[in-house]
Amino acid sequence: MTYIPVMPENRFKLPPLRKSLSARLLVLTIFFVMLAEIFIYAPSIGRFRFTYLQETLARAHLASLALEATPDNMVDETLSRQLLDHARTHSIVLRSANRAKLMLMAADTPPVDRTFDLERHTFMGLIMEAFNTMFQGGNRVLRVIGPSPMQAGVLVEVVMDENPMRLAMIDYSQRILALSVGISIFTAALVYLSLQLIMVYPMRRIAENMAAFRRAPEDRSSLIKPGERPDEVGMVERHLHDMQATVRRALRQKERLAAVGTAVTKINHDLRGILANASLVSDRLGEIKDPEARRLGVRIMESIDKAVELCASTLKYTKDEIPELTLQDAPVREIVDEVGAGLPVRSADRVVKWK
Repeated sequence: MTYIPVMPENRFKLPPLRKSLSARLLVLTIFFVMLAEIFIYAPSIGRFRFTYLQETLARAHLASLALEATPDNMVDETLSRQLLDHARTHSIVLRSANRAKLMLMAADTPPVDRTFDLERHTFMGLIMEAFNTMFQGGNRVLRVIGPSPMQAGVLVEVVMDENPMRLAMIDYSQRILALSVGISIFTAALVYLSLQLIMVYPMRRIAENMAAFRRAPEDRSSLIKPGERPDEVGMVERHLHDMQATVRRALRQKERLAAVGTAVTKINHDLRGILANASLVSDRLGEIKDPEARRLGVRIMESIDKAVELCASTLKYTKDEIPELTLQDAPVREIVDEVGAGLPVRSADRVVKWK
């Protein structure tokens, strides 16, 4: 029997979750989904800021319509304060080509820190300004100029605080973050379950079968039963089945060769005893005075020596001692003489001699 080393049993046990392939893929899926959400979030928060400013201009235009209801396009300070609070601005200015400039302004309007023109914006500019607003700690005063979303041809200019817009952007970001985390976890869970069914369970079955085949390769039940899957997993199962069948045939062949080697050893021992007796008889033939008998005795001795040498070489091979291959010249004359000596001689004129 062939000795097969036994590996530790815990080698093919399922590793902990943090070390398993599916768990790593779960973490990578969450990471990549969150990374994709970041690339989606950047233009989204920029668009949110731009929309917030447009809505502020729309509220400011709506608040300034109260001035048209008065004969002199003016209101008292109390109503002006209420209109500005409703629009969430410090001042409102409307300009158009068909009418005079209308204006609402609080008495305590703070100085302007930055000015933004909504007609002059770029994609990257909106993103950069949005992140600038998000990470700006103080409450800056902004002057925003842009066309009115309510009426074409009207230009609205407002002075507003940045902090309310910043709080709205933070709230929007938190909702986007919660939604992104939920989508990431849901997507990763689906990917995790899919991989468990498609890859992890089949690969675990293959690993367990390999461990069982390693423990008992002679057991026919340890051969894997390949499925009909056309993908790579099915191909691995079929190749593994063929390899296990080949290994089992090789083991059986090796066992038979080992049995043959044992039998050859026993036969060699008996044959050497028989050849020893034949050698003694050949020695007796050499003592005969007849030249032909002596010549035959010499040939028999040479044949017996070759037979003994062959038995020794065979025994050496069965002991896993592979003999070295030696190339040498074979003289044709000796071969012919040896063959001729074994032929029966009937008359002197038919003796073959080498010239």
